[in-house]
Amino acid sequence: MAPIPPRPPGPPRGPTSPPPACNRGPRNRHFVGRDDELQQVSELLRRRPVLLCDAEGLPRSGKTAFALEYCHRFGQRYNLIWWFDCRPGRDLDAQYDVFARTARAGGGPVPARDGRGGLVLDPWSLLVFDGAEEPGSLPSWLPSGPGHVLITGRNGAAEAEPVRLARLSRRESIILLTAMASRGDGTGDPSRPERIEQIARIEQIARLLDDRPALLSEVGRHLHDRRELSIELCLRLLGLAEQAHPRADAPASPVVPPVRQDPGPPRVSVVQRAPASEDGVTGPPVTFFTSYARDVDRELVVGFHEDVEEGVKALVGPGREVRGFIDHHGLLVGDLWEEVLIDKVRTTRVMLALLSNKYLGSRWCGREWAVFDERIGRAVRDGGPRPRCLLPLRWSKTNRSLPPAIARLQNTQGGFGDVPLLDLYRESGKAYFDLRAQVAKAVIAAADLDLPPLDHGMAVAVPPAFPSPAAPSTPRSSVSSVPALDVETPEQDRGGAAGTVRQQMVPVLAQVEAIREEATFRAWIRGIEDVHGPLGLPYSDFLSTRLSNLVSRCLRHRTPELLLTMVAELTILAPNDPVLPEILRIAQRAAGSWGGGPAAQG
Repeated sequence: MAPIPPRPPGPPRGPTSPPPACNRGPRNRHFVGRDDELQQVSELLRRRPVLLCDAEGLPRSGKTAFALEYCHRFGQRYNLIWWFDCRPGRDLDAQYDVFARTARAGGGPVPARDGRGGLVLDPWSLLVFDGAEEPGSLPSWLPSGPGHVLITGRNGAAEAEPVRLARLSRRESIILLTAMASRGDGTGDPSRPERIEQIARIEQIARLLDDRPALLSEVGRHLHDRRELSIELCLRLLGLAEQAHPRADAPASPVVPPVRQDPGPPRVSVVQRAPASEDGVTGPPVTFFTSYARDVDRELVVGFHEDVEEGVKALVGPGREVRGFIDHHGLLVGDLWEEVLIDKVRTTRVMLALLSNKYLGSRWCGREWAVFDERIGRAVRDGGPRPRCLLPLRWSKTNRSLPPAIARLQNTQGGFGDVPLLDLYRESGKAYFDLRAQVAKAVIAAADLDLPPLDHGMAVAVPPAFPSPAAPSTPRSSVSSVPALDVETPEQDRGGAAGTVRQQMVPVLAQVEAIREEATFRAWIRGIEDVHGPLGLPYSDFLSTRLSNLVSRCLRHRTPELLLTMVAELTILAPNDPVLPEILRIAQRAAGSWGGGPAAQG
């Protein structure tokens, strides 16, 4: 075939103007990727018909969407674009009659018939035959001549050149699903502060759907149209579907209902099992506590906690109560969060400790560990065997040495493996769901044990098990006073430098939009206290006073770590705020002079 001229005869058209005879559908504004394949098809069509088909073992690769995008992207090349639906039950002869009438009414040429009854197309014509999946799907009058013919499906003309569409790249899948899930209310909007957690979930959905455009588009439409279907719920449903029906190929339906799991072999209690009650309840409530350090992956931690809770419920059935606690859901506005957390960790039967670098450096996490470990120690001292109720799990890779309190417990035991749980969660494949089922079974087995609660006063008195203080400390007893968590240096020892830093920092901090909301401000302080312990800040109704008290507290710390943690936690909560670079500059300059001269002596 001769190369197509630069443009068809007739007056020039704008990029969005259709040809004189055209029935292409509206452009899919969410179409992403496939640039190389589109260019390849545009070149091949100059020589022969093209058959768009799925790559081997990859159905639902987005053939129809690809063909439609081609019709729009290269529409200015043609004076005629006509789409024929070749799916079963469609009358192609009736479609041809409509096509011929439309072409005549628009003053355009109707393709002539050759001696065999086929159409002869001029170089500026494109016919699309969509859905030719079955033998005999194509019409007997399949065109010939210099015009272009694009076919989607498995059954193309003998002379057609096949172009196999593979899966999208992961980045393209995320862009597609994020755009389609947007409802105009911020859902799916990557500019919102929670975009890191949301994109992580969307990446997991893309992985579960094998980056197949048709499945991604279907799920995206569900997310957009069904307001009750959140991204979190969609991911959980897909995960349960994957667990129930591990796939060799993509699932026939992207969302299936959860399936009850096999409870496995009978569980053996280590200490004492509570008897079944007369009303049919099969045992005491399953209560567990998820201990973790707040970081950018907080939403993923919450998702894992919810997965474990669902797995436990599926195993024990409706006759037994399951109460999992995580601060993200369990703390309400107005709660004394320290009191609530201490109460939960001293009474729940099981604790999941998600180990990470930040967890190992958090005094509050060290305190939760110590209280639970104290309860276990008391059970052992009372003459019983050590109950396995404290379950450490490697959440993410760590480059810190494990504290002795953690190192003495096995934390890569058996099926839990050495792969960080966060990596498995993000993949959400069979390995993750197998591990989640094991964790759920371990929670149930541990909850069957009669681990006595700890008295509130004793729990408050237990010092953190880690991180280790800078100076050697004496071995702690089971009951002791809480040591000072941070050594402070009087602010006036720094001369006027501290006042200067405070004067520079507070007005800039006050410009951060996110922390003007009470809930976000509390979350910010909580994040700092997760690392350094309670700050003891006085309450004020005025934001400027609160910020001044916080900065002053940071400047009294013996090292700049508290100040830098304050900035790091703010970056997590408001990563796109325009004043963050200035806040970081002030903090880094103050930290750089912390050890020298009068600018920062403490």
